[in-house]
Amino acid sequence: MTHEHIIHLNNVVRIPNTRKANRAIFAIKQYVNKHTHAGMDNIRISNDVNQVVWARGMNHKVNKLSVVWKKKEDQVYVFTPQGKDLKAFEKPAKETTTKKATESKETSHKDMAAETKTTEKAVEKAVASKPAKTSQKAEKKDKAQ
Repeated sequence: MTHEHIIHLNNVVRIPNTRKANRAIFAIKQYVNKHTHAGMDNIRISNDVNQVVWARGMNHKVNKLSVVWKKKEDQVYVFTPQGKDLKAFEKPAKETTTKKATESKETSHKDMAAETKTTEKAVEKAVASKPAKTSQKAEKKDKAQ
């Protein structure tokens, strides 16, 4: 579900010049939070909105800003109406499964099975040879005492 709103940034008037753009971003988050009840931590602002706010610099704020937001699970994403980030967000993620990928998965399973067999053999050899080494060390300690 998309919601399109125009945000008036008139509440960014009595802010020091060096903080106006930062305060405008915060005001956008406040506005979206007020209308969605999502929580400030769950609001994500796209790069397009950020570029529009910062386009005039840190000292000069934008008076009005048209935004669109979309909810996805518990997150709210804020975009500009014609922004490229919005178009990319709407496209579903492509799942690429090729023959090479499936073949590599099958071969990796075969390789893993072969590796487990070799590691099992190595463990058996180590276990078989370990008691002999420990007995030799014990004999050396007894001779030294």
